Amino acid sequence: MVANWKMHKTVAQSTAYVRELCRLVEQEPLPERVEMVVAPTYLAIAPVAARVRVVGVGVAAQSLDPGREGALTGAVSGYLLFAAGARYAIVGHSERRQQFQETDLMVAERVGAALDAGLTPILCVGESALNRERGETEAVLHRELDAVLGDLPRPAPHLVVAYEPIWAIGTGVAADPAEANRMAALIRRRVDEAWPGAGESVRILYGGSVTVANAAAVFSESEVDGALIGSASLQVQDFVTMARAGGIHQEER
Repeated sequence: MVANWKMHKTVAQSTAYVRELCRLVEQEPLPERVEMVVAPTYLAIAPVAARVRVVGVGVAAQSLDPGREGALTGAVSGYLLFAAGARYAIVGHSERRQQFQETDLMVAERVGAALDAGLTPILCVGESALNRERGETEAVLHRELDAVLGDLPRPAPHLVVAYEPIWAIGTGVAADPAEANRMAALIRRRVDEAWPGAGESVRILYGGSVTVANAAAVFSESEVDGALIGSASLQVQDFVTMARAGGIHQEER
C-alpha cells in the first residue's frame, strides 16, 4: 500500500501526518501481510523516515535521477535518497512521463539507478484514454515494460509494478476491478516471459482514483497485490482504512 502525496504537505504537515499514522498503527497493528509505504516530497523524506521506522512503515521517493553525486543542479540521486531514509522510489509515473518528458529509455535508466542504490523501484505503466479508445492498451503496457525488463541484466526480485491507467488518475473514474485484474495478469505474464519464474514474485499494484469506497473491490481481485494511492491517501485515517481492507483480502486468498 503506497501513499503518493505528490506535491502536497509541508515538512510540518508531513510529520504531523506520520505522527498520527504511527499512533493508529500502534493502537491497532496492521494485518501481517500489509506493507505500508508513504511517498512524501523530497523535503520531508528524512524526518518522515525517522518517525515511521519504529512501526515498520516504509518511505518512497516520488522520483529519482541517475548517478550518485556530481555537478547536476537540482538532481536527487538514489544514493542521496537512500541515505535520507527512503527504501523505495516511484519511477515512470505518467505525470513524470507527460509533464517532465521522461521517455521509456529514461524510465529504464531510473529503474536501474534505483536498484543500484538499494531502492525498490515502483515502476508505473499505463495507457491514455486515446490509447484505450484505439485498442492499444496491451501494446502500450508491453512497450513500457519491455523498455525496463530488456534493459536490466538480471531479474529484479524486488520490482514492484503499478498499473496506472492515465485516464483514471485524478479523474474520479477508476478502472473496473475485473479489467484492472486482467491488466495485472498481463503484466505478470510479461515479467515471466522476460525473467522465467519471476512473474509469480513480482508485486503488482493498481493506481487511479482508488478511494475508501472502491478499495475493497480492487483488492478482491486475484492478481492485484495492493494499490498506489494519490489524493485519497492525503487523509491519514482513509489511508489506514484502505490498508486494512487490503490486508483482509490478502488473508482471504
